Amino acid sequence: MILQIPILDKTQPDTLTWDGTRDGTYSVKSGYHAIIDWANNSNSNNATSSNCSMEIWKVLWKLNVPPKHSHLIWRSLRNAIPVKGSLFKRGIRCDPLCPRCLDHVETIQHVFMDCEWTKKVWFASPLTLNLNLNYLTEFYDWITYMINNTDKECMEKIVAIIYEIWNARNQLVFQEKDLPPQEISAIAFRRLHEYQTYGEKQIPFQNPVAKGCSNNTRWSPPLRDILKANVDAHLSSDGHWFSGMVLRRSDGSIVGAATRSHKGSSEILMGEALGLNDALDWLEKIDEHQVILEMDSQTIVKAIKEKAIVRKNWGRVVRRCIVFLGENPNADIRWVPRSANRAAHEMAKWAEHEPNSEWSNCVPTCIWPFIQKDKGFVTPV
Repeated sequence: MILQIPILDKTQPDTLTWDGTRDGTYSVKSGYHAIIDWANNSNSNNATSSNCSMEIWKVLWKLNVPPKHSHLIWRSLRNAIPVKGSLFKRGIRCDPLCPRCLDHVETIQHVFMDCEWTKKVWFASPLTLNLNLNYLTEFYDWITYMINNTDKECMEKIVAIIYEIWNARNQLVFQEKDLPPQEISAIAFRRLHEYQTYGEKQIPFQNPVAKGCSNNTRWSPPLRDILKANVDAHLSSDGHWFSGMVLRRSDGSIVGAATRSHKGSSEILMGEALGLNDALDWLEKIDEHQVILEMDSQTIVKAIKEKAIVRKNWGRVVRRCIVFLGENPNADIRWVPRSANRAAHEMAKWAEHEPNSEWSNCVPTCIWPFIQKDKGFVTPV
């Protein structure tokens, strides 16, 4: 893993970085969260970074449930929901007992599994789960067991019930509304059915494109005498990062295209940064400097625009691009959505077949349909 760390610029000195933030700069808030995570991990061996844990997250994030349901499960497994027991331990003056039974300290395990009211919820549901027979003493272990011994549909129902248990708990605490346990599963399944029936048909929210970012939905040509370079990165199944680049003129004709490959990094931002770094290398190689760079990574483009100090490895690419733009006043970098960056995206995928290749005045045949959809036409290979 150490040997696979990409060294972008050996002339720059090493920099201290903090892994608790995206840009590598330490903050008191991130330090506090790190201490809490360390304490929780020391008390729960199963919650550490194991292969089993990774499989759990892969299953949970693929469930067809409302995002707020998945988010609650994630927070629960990370001990990050404000149950009274946790608040009391952190110095907040409150009654640490369960607001329902008033017999036990309210923990995540107690809220979702051990409280008598909760046990009635699970047994009254169509799943008829009898938690009195449960031998697992941790909520994390129970979720793991259910994932390994049930199907996807059953897990979606379990997650829906967990969310409604927490919702009912909040109604009791903040509204003094005590829902009967027999109604919880019906409410959970109704909301789950509504989401699965209608939720996916809603038009997804799209972030507005920043001012000056050409077209919202498709590639737009640059001004005359200015070139536009689209770049994107693709992570393969074997852990390699591949980048694809397409350089075009104002009439949409192709100047060239290129692909590059790297041994990889597990960090997505690093993969996108490698693609941008490859594009800068390529532009310097072919001696083109009056270029508008376009990519669909908002984080990297924003960091460059704001001339941010990023202490992560990908920050070296940010600094290099800032210098490149400073030395070339007619150059610029812009964020575009994936739909306006399709040619580069397909080039990055094609790089798995032809890595570290270059084309002049043309593109591979498989990229041609995406070039046609953009403004301008070229002759395919």
